[in-house]
Amino acid sequence: MPDLALLKVELDSHPIIALADSDKVETGGNVAAIGSPKGLSQSFTAGSISNTDRDFRGNKCFQISVLINHGNSGGPLINEAGQAIGINTFGEGTAAIVEGTGIGSDIQGINYAIKINEAKRVFKGTVAF
Repeated sequence: MPDLALLKVELDSHPIIALADSDKVETGGNVAAIGSPKGLSQSFTAGSISNTDRDFRGNKCFQISVLINHGNSGGPLINEAGQAIGINTFGEGTAAIVEGTGIGSDIQGINYAIKINEAKRVFKGTVAF
């Protein structure tokens, strides 16, 4: 089951990010995440698409080199045109290894974003895109 939720927020005026076709994204493309990691609002982190065809825990994802920390998840993954191509979700290896405790990972920088076309499929009939 895809790890997605839909929230409705009533706002009078707000900016809207255009949605791109995530099927057209290629490995190596430049991307960025917008979010509030650790409460640091309006943070912008850049990287690239490491792989376009990952299936992680039932989610059709991009593997990205963009750092995804707590506060980035749920935010948009945007392409160079400023269009949303994914929804930032999770990363591996975000904790340091603490010897003998089983805490942490030797993996760093493997992060994921659910493809925007997957979100469109999940929410089809619920929201007009």
